[in-house]
Amino acid sequence: MKKGFYILSLFLCCALVQAQENFMLEEISLTEFNEDGSDIWGYVDANGIEYAIVADINGTHIYSLEDHANPVFITEITGITSTWRDIKVFENYAYVIADREDDGLLIIDMTDPQNPVHKFWKPGITFTMDGQTETAILERCHNAYIDEDNGFLYLVGCQNPLPRGLLIFDLNNDPWNPEYVNWAYAGYTHDVYVRNDTAYTADLSGGFGIIDLTDKLNPVELARINTTSNFTHNVWLSDDGNYAFTTDETAFAFIDAYDISDLSNIELIDTYRPEETKEEGVIPHNVFYYKGYLVMSYYTDGVKFVDAHKPDNMVEAGAYDTYLGESGGFGGCWGVYPYLPSEHILASNRTGPPGLYVLAPTYQRASYLEGTITDAENGDPIIAATVTITGARPNSSNSDGIGEYKTGLGASGTYMAHYSHPFYFAQDHEVTINEGLVTIKDVQLQRKPETELTFICVDEATGVGIEDVQILINNDTISYSLQTNAEGMVTEKILDENFDVLVAGWGHRHGSIFNTSFIGKDTIIFELEEGYQDHFFADLGWRTQNTATVNGHWERADPFELFRGNGDRTTPDDDIDYDLGNLAYVTGNQFASATQSDVDNGFVELSSPPMDLSTYTNPVMRYNVWFYNNGNNSNDTLNIYLNIADTNMILIDQYTVLDNTAEWSELVLKFPLDYTTDLDNVQLVVFTEDKPGEGDVLEVCFDNFDVIEEADLLDVSDIVLSGIELEVFPNPFQGSIAVNYQIDDFKQSARLKIFDAVGTLVE
Repeated sequence: MKKGFYILSLFLCCALVQAQENFMLEEISLTEFNEDGSDIWGYVDANGIEYAIVADINGTHIYSLEDHANPVFITEITGITSTWRDIKVFENYAYVIADREDDGLLIIDMTDPQNPVHKFWKPGITFTMDGQTETAILERCHNAYIDEDNGFLYLVGCQNPLPRGLLIFDLNNDPWNPEYVNWAYAGYTHDVYVRNDTAYTADLSGGFGIIDLTDKLNPVELARINTTSNFTHNVWLSDDGNYAFTTDETAFAFIDAYDISDLSNIELIDTYRPEETKEEGVIPHNVFYYKGYLVMSYYTDGVKFVDAHKPDNMVEAGAYDTYLGESGGFGGCWGVYPYLPSEHILASNRTGPPGLYVLAPTYQRASYLEGTITDAENGDPIIAATVTITGARPNSSNSDGIGEYKTGLGASGTYMAHYSHPFYFAQDHEVTINEGLVTIKDVQLQRKPETELTFICVDEATGVGIEDVQILINNDTISYSLQTNAEGMVTEKILDENFDVLVAGWGHRHGSIFNTSFIGKDTIIFELEEGYQDHFFADLGWRTQNTATVNGHWERADPFELFRGNGDRTTPDDDIDYDLGNLAYVTGNQFASATQSDVDNGFVELSSPPMDLSTYTNPVMRYNVWFYNNGNNSNDTLNIYLNIADTNMILIDQYTVLDNTAEWSELVLKFPLDYTTDLDNVQLVVFTEDKPGEGDVLEVCFDNFDVIEEADLLDVSDIVLSGIELEVFPNPFQGSIAVNYQIDDFKQSARLKIFDAVGTLVE
């Protein structure tokens, strides 16, 4: 007997704070910019006066912070227009790199900060890669880091043909004229942190790497792991070097904490995400470690800091919302700098409004609540139970694989803790937690009653059981995923609650039941009609293939809405709204920007399992598609083929830039098929390719596929009766149907009646 697994959707049962509230961070001053801001860093002169070095889209600004409440503008060094600038400081020099065009490295001599001297440094760099030696001018890179203890500058993400990992420069002899040493890591590095001749690289989809640079002419990679959202943006170390903290620059991502004390056994020990906005797609940007705290720029959430003295239980301890717009996206806080002697935090806002913030933190230790959650009857650990501490700023956590949980709040006190799990009755317990201390609270939960059910799926015509049918049972809090055995049966214990049931098996049309309780029942039978249908709520074996280096692979997912900088919506916010479930096939669904998750540098192909259409008289294929292709080189297409017996590819549908509506298409009907032989082995192939060129965005989605007889089609797309326009789809249907209607000159009540095929009123 084949069984599936449980997918737990864990929800908080108590109200959360609806608005962002500032706490433990006080605004000292805000200096607004006319242009979008980017990175920020600090500098202290020989007299102890603090300065802010701030970048925006057009250049680099220097402000005196002699009076933090009134920053004084000193100068602006203009450069090329770039969204991305990064700043670091070594001794009396600031280094600024832009990731656009050809400024090279901006070096600023800050010896006299009231009259700084600068130059744009663009050396020729000779390097050897894959046995080939060549020279290229340093024009642009994405990021910079300086190992101040050892006097080395690292530039990463530089332009081709330079190595895109780490370029290493020695600053010890002449910081005004860095000396090129070597390069490390052949892949792309987005950001880097270096300490004790060891580099910790953030390589986006390449993960988080650790490289030994003791011998800079012979770098050695020591370890590499993927972070939780597989888009590693930056990394920073704890003061003792035993822990690394990372950000993934995607929506819904976490701050990860890793124990790296043993490089042969790196462990993820905790993750952090703001409780108030965890369902709103907020994106973390940069994380820095300061005296046991993580100080973070968190885009539309602004500035955050968490207590990381216990890296295995990170607790938010301070927040200041610098952004006035809605949550989600890349507006708001770009960078923070927490290392001034005054301990004031500098923050740069990209938008909403753009500017320089000076903030005064109150660093206070968190109060911790930890324990174990077990089954009251057998003592077994309960995995993925939710613990929520209520209060002005609630926090929650889930129990791990051995039933242990760790959470806390930024302020001590007596609170109510709510313990819940979909399979168990919830409990509330009053707990007292204290600053810097751990309160232990173990809880036992009582399991809810269940009904043992046998699900049977048979062919409607023959009554024979159907193997490998997938049965999805779900409500708002829990889902079961089951699969039938060779006899078409599967048995499972189901909670005594109301559920929706969706049934899918390739070669048969879907089945469904909605809002049903199984109490008092022991057997549920689904009689499935032969045919081909897929709403993609289950994995029925569609095959994907692609160019090895391409981005934007096909994924079966709930589409995540993305926008380009020009306001274009490139992907839908949901699957087609009148099929079963909420999944579709989409090209790239990584919660990144539109230009990061689209199809790039190759092709992606989606193929159905084989179909035998020889029993159909005139088969009709139906589906919905989403096609977006726009930008500097909008020349891509979406092609849909029939693959006949793996020998003959027939183009049946095509979309070009002229079809670039960025909306789900109406239900596509392709009938009758011109090709009428050898239909016993047919596949549908959905193919798109990013053709050579730069600057375009290509996104495709595919949903709501089925095959029916042409004779079963009823044309109701344009019925007009007494001023009523009626549209019904899909037709025929099983499980659910959508009815769109428009009543002109509406002056009285209306009624919709639904009859079955023999004329019986059913609704």
